[in-house]
Amino acid sequence: MDVVANACTGDIMISASSSFEMKKKKKKKKDKKKDKSSSSSSKSKKKRKHDNDDDKSPKKAKKSKKQKKLLLEQEEEESDDVVSSNSQQHHHQSKNTTTKQRHFPFEYQHILAPMVGASELAFRLLCRKYGATLSYTPMMSASQFIQEAATVDAKNGIGNSNICEFQTIPQDRPLVCHFSANDPEHFARAAALVEPYCDAIDLK
Repeated sequence: MDVVANACTGDIMISASSSFEMKKKKKKKKDKKKDKSSSSSSKSKKKRKHDNDDDKSPKKAKKSKKQKKLLLEQEEEESDDVVSSNSQQHHHQSKNTTTKQRHFPFEYQHILAPMVGASELAFRLLCRKYGATLSYTPMMSASQFIQEAATVDAKNGIGNSNICEFQTIPQDRPLVCHFSANDPEHFARAAALVEPYCDAIDLK
């Protein structure tokens, strides 16, 4: 820098070239300030963006949680549908197996059990009217049944003889004759007598 000093006045005079250089330096300083301000503004923008991203991140997390929850609910519904369909298939199969595993060729879903002094023909027919599908006779003694059957007229038949309170008609089917016996021969003879009038024979 060219500096000229005036000895008389004591003033310092700066040449034109030096003033140009000073202007140049000032411009550089301004540019630096501008750069600093622009960099700070860019940093603040980045920071804001980062803050916005941070603000958005919990929203994204909430959305992802909701999506996961929906997926889990859908999977549970699908599993419930699979279980219900499997149970229906199992129920259908069990129904088929029960129908296949029938032990007797007649219907026996609703059974009227034997009752002493109550399971006579009139009561059995009344119960059949209200849904009984299989009925038992009262308990009859096999030996007594054989003795009384020997006195019955063959024309009337055993079904109308009222031997040991035994009576039946064609509408009284399917029917189980219920005997008490301790002698196999007596039981076999009594069973042979009632065989045409019943569908099964029960031994007490």
